[in-house]
Formats: sequence, structure tokens, C-alpha cells
Amino acid sequence: MHGLEMCLIMVADKPSEVKFAVPLFQVDYDLGTVRLQEVIHLQVIYKIGQSWNFSVPQLKLFTPHRVKELFDVDDLKLPAWHDRMCIKEYLPSLIDRCKRQVQEAYTSAALRKTFIESLSVLFGHPIEADTIYGRKVSVLTSSATFIFLVHFGLGVQFPREQPTLTFQSCLHFDNNGKPVMRLYKEYPWSPRWETSEMVQRIFDFIAEESASFKSYCNDVLQNR
Repeated sequence: MHGLEMCLIMVADKPSEVKFAVPLFQVDYDLGTVRLQEVIHLQVIYKIGQSWNFSVPQLKLFTPHRVKELFDVDDLKLPAWHDRMCIKEYLPSLIDRCKRQVQEAYTSAALRKTFIESLSVLFGHPIEADTIYGRKVSVLTSSATFIFLVHFGLGVQFPREQPTLTFQSCLHFDNNGKPVMRLYKEYPWSPRWETSEMVQRIFDFIAEESASFKSYCNDVLQNR
């Protein structure tokens, strides 16, 4: 098996282990300024006792950090390992499942970037944006004289998973000198909406919530 790595771990008073690092396939993704080409690996750990047996090994997927911004392996349910199965028998179904998940991740990344671009229609040009993975974007907004930032956090399962919104005041600071912030995880949202409607609904929510956030900021100042 090309690229397979193996090591034997022997520790006193503990069962010995044999660890395999099995390369599955390469994630090839165009990041714009650079091309992401990283390999996803499967770690297989066998416990070794005094007598040989066909015990089920410990299985875990590993990806480089840059891939995690695109594809979270923890969200992938591994196929079942059947009795007396070997690694080579296990790989085809796992690789097929991984590739489907990665393809969904490509689609999600494209949708995130489209969403970020659409924000400028109502919020103006973002102050800061992740143009590589489309995971973060920040906009400046206001309600009368109250000025605040809104930080969007977009997960790898967008739009199925709605973005988090973090309001950050530009005028209120806590005892530690940090801007007063408030996190919102629930607001009107549907992954079936068109991107323009997603942005409009968020814009409306922010406008409606701005007075409540300002009151929250004032309360923080009074309780310092």
C-alpha cells in the first residue's frame, strides 16, 4: 500500500500498540492565491496482547490544519468495521464517503464566498473578510448615533448551519478595557432561502436588535 506508515509502541505495564497511518486521497482546492493540496490520513491502532485476535482497531481521521478550515473530519461518521476485516477491505467505502463529504465542503465554501460578497449590497464593503475559506467577515453598521461592528462566523456546514453573529460596540468598554460584545446564534434563518433573502433577513434582524444591544451595553457600563 503506497505511502503507508507504521510504528510499534511498547510501554511497560501497558498493552503494546501498532499504529498505521494510511493516506486516503489528496484534497485539491483552489484558494485563489494558492492551491491547497493536502492529504487526508486514516490512523489505525491495533492493541497487541499475548495472543493474536481479530479485535476492532481504533480509527481516527487526520487532516492538516488548512484542510480543517474547509472540511471538518469530526463531522464524518466512519463506516462500520466488520469482524475479521483488514485495512485494505475497509478503505474503499471510507474513501468514497470522505470524497462525498469533501465535495459538499467545496460547495459550502463557494456558497460562503457568495454570501460574503452579497453582504456589501446592504452593509457596504466589509471591514475584514476571509476571502480564502469564507469563514469570517466583519461589517460596520449603526443605529442613529450608536455605532457597532457585526462579526459573522460561517461554519463548514453553511448554509445548513446558520452563521453566528457577534455584535461589538465601538463606544462601550468593560472593566478590562475590552469592547462590549454579544453573541447571537438564533435568529430567522433557512438554508433554503436565496442568498439575497438570507442577507436581507439578517439586515432586518440587526436593525431590530440594535436597540436591545445598546441597552445591554449601557447595563454593562452601569455594573462596572
